[in-house]
Amino acid sequence: ASCIKCSRAAMIAAGNESESNKPSKLIKFLNECIKRWPIILFIGVLAGLGTLGGTLLKDQITAFLTWIRTVGIVGIVIFVSAMAVWLLCLLPKTPFLISGGFIYGWAGLPIVFAGGLLAGLLSYIIAVGLKKLLGLSDLDQKLCDRYPELRLLCDMIEEKPFRALMLSRLIYVPTPVKNYGLAVLGAPLLPFMTGVAFSTFIYAVPTVYVGTTLQDLEAYLNGTSKADGSAAVVKLLPAIAGGVISFVLVGVFAKMLRTRLMQDAGVTQQDPHGPAPLGVSELDVERTPERLVSKE
Repeated sequence: ASCIKCSRAAMIAAGNESESNKPSKLIKFLNECIKRWPIILFIGVLAGLGTLGGTLLKDQITAFLTWIRTVGIVGIVIFVSAMAVWLLCLLPKTPFLISGGFIYGWAGLPIVFAGGLLAGLLSYIIAVGLKKLLGLSDLDQKLCDRYPELRLLCDMIEEKPFRALMLSRLIYVPTPVKNYGLAVLGAPLLPFMTGVAFSTFIYAVPTVYVGTTLQDLEAYLNGTSKADGSAAVVKLLPAIAGGVISFVLVGVFAKMLRTRLMQDAGVTQQDPHGPAPLGVSELDVERTPERLVSKE
């Protein structure tokens, strides 16, 4: 009996020691992020180029949007085309949304809406065309096989494409990142464009309103003038709402991902060459009922 007690005590001590030697959740999370460097690099490069380009070309775009007021009806076609090209080049759409409200009033809403739709369609064509041209038609499948979170997203798009793509468009990341990223993942065209239309309208309404209240577009775009009154509050709505919605959607998605892994853990072993989903540790997998039964 004493030997049994000693052995149990030794096992408990060894278990406690192994638990203390395990890395913290933060370290595990950072390790999983490092394994996903291609995705992080893709998003970072697109967002960085957009921010850098928007800063370097601020004077040029300000001069262009100030000039376009003098062109007349032809300026609408130029405006829509320029907005589409601007987004294709990974640049932020806010200057065009603001300018649409300032130049055309509320009539600028359908104009910027058309520019956003055109940009989404051209982004889709470019992404799909490059995949075929470079012989990467199966890139979306490879990404989904490699990263469980992308597999879950692709499954959601396949099961309910309209809902999945409309919700994913609400995540507060730069528009060009969503345009090119979702197209690379093989999203169907019609649901893709529905999501583009939905998010463009949602974010355009408050921003166009801010443009209608401005007195000097050039001063506002150069940062020497600010929106006044209610426009100053409305200007913050896209960022605040986008942040809150993104937090909720990412939380729900993470919970779904965790549930998916826990369900699959008792059926198939995880790919040893692929990373585990973010926020899910190996200990979670080992504690599934199926694994516990097999151990017993």
